[in-house]
Parts: sequence; structure tokens; C-alpha cells
Amino acid sequence: MKNINLKEVIQRLSTVQDILRWVFSKLSSSNVFFGHGIDNAWEESLQLVLSVVNLPFEFSKEMQKTKITKNECYQILKGINKRIKQRVPMPYIIGKSLFYGYEFYVDQNVLIPRSSIAETIINKFNKYINKKPNYILDLCTGSGCLAIICSYLFPNSVIEASDISKKALKIAKINILKHKKINIKLINSNLFNNLSLKRYNIIITNPPYVDKSEFKRLPNEYYYEPPLGLVANENGLEFINKIIYYSYKYLTDDGILICEIGNNKKKILEYFPDLPFQWVEFKNPHCNVFVLTKKQLMIPDMFF
Repeated sequence: MKNINLKEVIQRLSTVQDILRWVFSKLSSSNVFFGHGIDNAWEESLQLVLSVVNLPFEFSKEMQKTKITKNECYQILKGINKRIKQRVPMPYIIGKSLFYGYEFYVDQNVLIPRSSIAETIINKFNKYINKKPNYILDLCTGSGCLAIICSYLFPNSVIEASDISKKALKIAKINILKHKKINIKLINSNLFNNLSLKRYNIIITNPPYVDKSEFKRLPNEYYYEPPLGLVANENGLEFINKIIYYSYKYLTDDGILICEIGNNKKKILEYFPDLPFQWVEFKNPHCNVFVLTKKQLMIPDMFF
């Protein structure tokens, strides 16, 4: 993006409609990557502008003619400069992410919410459970978004949300307080290490699964996210394998594991050829989430 004459732009853009059009034009003609909870330039434009001017996302046509102050215009220009020149993901610029209708606070200590597991939660785990779960574990919780969505859909369930990162757990706590959820307990744990042997009806997890070579090829936006939440070992299966090996110990007899694995479907099928994975169906064919029951997860000792 060419250098912007701030004074000239501020003088020209006087309404919400003006600034929205200008931001959209800049984003559309840039080489930014859309993939952090927002997949197009128009929605990113709306989120930036409406966050700064403090208007609701579903605003009316009358509001488009609302005047913006010079300071608001300046803040928006600063934001679009970060987005295009520095390739900072939009949720980090505005400090929040809208995810399945819920708003979450985010900063660079947590991944931006985008897990496909949320769709399964919204559908109340349809097809996979026969009764409402008493206990749910969100393993590798990050911002706490999945645990909080679970809390909305299953208000009578006890939900535990764990993460190895204390910084991430601080963000999760902010979000839990923001949504006034009292049935979520946060646990600092490296996978199962600090968990009690409580049995959960459902374990959901979106662990790190990007292998190191793939990480180097990702768009620049991903480098603002914490590598601890993204990167696994050379083949991307470091944490997924451990979860498959040990999660049965933490499930009820009728319990299920729901795990997101990114682009590792082929590797998983080769590594565990005898496991009867159920693959959740999504509109996006690149979303890979499997479901396994406790009985299916009780792998013979020779696999350890």
C-alpha cells in the first residue's frame, strides 16, 4: 500500500459509508490473506470500522450516514495500515473476534477462533451422543471459545478447559468473565498431565498440528499467532498421537473424542489404519475433524 496522506484522507472521508468504501477498496486491492475467522474484505472492513466507531455489526442504512470524527478516521487508517503493510490479522488489530455469533477477546497470546469443532457444538454433537453430557473437557482451550460455546449449549454441564500456556489461560479467563460463565473451570496442563482421572462424556480438542515445513509456507498473518498453539513436530502428529493414545483413560464408557487435525488426514489414516475414524461432514472439504468412542480408542499395548 502506498503512503497515505492522512490529512487529505481525513478531510475527504466524513461518514461511516465513506470510510467503509475506502477501507474495502484498500483491502480488496491488497495481497492480504483472509482466513482468521473472516474470509473476505467486506466483513473485515465492517469489523474494523464498526469497532472503532462503536456501532453494532448489524447496523441500519441510516447509520451509514453517521458522521465520523477525525480521531476515529485516524484510528481506522492506523488499523488498515497494520493490516495491509504489516499483515496483522484483523482480530488482533481490533482486539476481538466474532465467532459463530459470539464475541471473544483475543491478543497474540492465543490463536484466533476458527475451529470447525464449533459447528459440531452448535449442532449439540448431533449423531454422536444420545444424552446431554455431564462433563466436557476442552483440551488445548486457547481463548476458551469452544468451552464457552459449550457452556451456552449445555448450561448444566461441568466444563473443564485446559491449556499448557498460562498466558492463554489468562485470555480464556477474560472471556469466561465476559460471558459470565460459572460452569467452566480452567486448568494449566500439558495435555493430560495435570488432569485428575475424572471421566468426561466428551473431549473436544484442537491441538497444534502444523508441521514445521508447512508452517514456513503459511501466509505472513500466521506468524503473529503463538507457535505454541500451531506447530507440532516434523510430521505434525506429535500431539494428535498422544491424544489418540491416552484420551480413553479420561472418557466415560459411552464417551467420545472429537479432534481437529488440519491437513493431516492422510497421515493419520496411514498411522492408524485399523482405527474406525468417523469424519464430521462440513461444507468446507478442507476441515478435518474425527470422532472416536472410548471403545474404539482402547488401542492394544503394542501401539505404545
